[in-house]
Amino acid sequence: VSWSSSCLLFQSSFIMLELAHLMSKDNNDLVWWAVVGLTEQLLYQRIDRERYVTDAAQLQEKFVLRLNNPTQTSVHTLKIQFDQELRLALYRHWSMYESMVHSEYTSVNFKVWTQHGQKLLHEFLANMGLPLAQSKQKFVAMDKDIRNNVKTWMEELSPKYRLDDMTYGSFVAQFGYQHKFSAADVVYALTGLLEDIDRRVDYSTRFFKALDALSRSNTDVLYKGITAAIDHQLGLSQQVRLFMDMNQVLSAGSFTYTYIDESSPHHVYFSNTVLLTRLARYLQPTTRKRSQQLPFLLSAPSSAAPQTCLVLGVPAARESAHKNYLSRAFEAAVRHMKGAVQIEFDSFEPAVVQMRYEDRPRFFDALTAVLEN
Repeated sequence: VSWSSSCLLFQSSFIMLELAHLMSKDNNDLVWWAVVGLTEQLLYQRIDRERYVTDAAQLQEKFVLRLNNPTQTSVHTLKIQFDQELRLALYRHWSMYESMVHSEYTSVNFKVWTQHGQKLLHEFLANMGLPLAQSKQKFVAMDKDIRNNVKTWMEELSPKYRLDDMTYGSFVAQFGYQHKFSAADVVYALTGLLEDIDRRVDYSTRFFKALDALSRSNTDVLYKGITAAIDHQLGLSQQVRLFMDMNQVLSAGSFTYTYIDESSPHHVYFSNTVLLTRLARYLQPTTRKRSQQLPFLLSAPSSAAPQTCLVLGVPAARESAHKNYLSRAFEAAVRHMKGAVQIEFDSFEPAVVQMRYEDRPRFFDALTAVLEN
């Protein structure tokens, strides 16, 4: 069976920037929002690296270089510049050590949930010339010389530890004299505000908080989002560690799967599709090599209704993450069940469904039949 894939085509912030440019009304704020939108697509694997590089180059050449004067600085100025970004979540607002332990890329490559992985991480820091005490301090509290050089040191040493993609080209923004954020910082902060784990905060309130955080006059809201994003990152890595300790990833023949139940201390983080998708893609590379060649399903309690769960699917690791044929496979599985259960497709994510807990085994059986056809 050949399944067509669901994929994301173009980000709306980039389209709005192009329209503004055609009307000669483009400005740095619009450019920065387009940068953030593009970075979100890369970080959450909605586009591939090649597409990202092409779009980032267009932003740099067409907008950033034209609208940013390196000599112009004032308290009201927004300055954007291209820079290499480390694949470490929020390290400028955290510590280097904590960011390396809890970021997907480094924690999976070092396998930090094992003793050997912890030893390897400490060895990496030592060979880089970064004292452990310094690495565990807040980034802004590190010695200035270390802070200014740590990215270069890490780039030089990373290939020895098979961290070949430790950096990527990105952008940073300077708000006046005080506030400096990378595009990745803002993506994670906005996610932190939109996916507030306090379910007393309704969706419209979350949305308007995130909208406020995009304004340069509301950096306090953005910093709150960063705090929430660090909490999310901890929840992600701790749940992965729990899966590793309990050896909970199972095989159904044509796919692998695991689930989070309501007794998990971290389940509240994953009742939304954004963090559940991040968890699935974080967890998939930690499974056995053979398991990585199969689609991976992850289920968690849903916040939408009592006694319901979300089931999310990501393609095999060898396949393009931003093209997800499982959405079609999920639809075929529902048809295979001939309307015997109530299953809802109501997410922006391509392969996410909501169902009652009691229907999940039957859905898995139907999906197995479909994938084995």
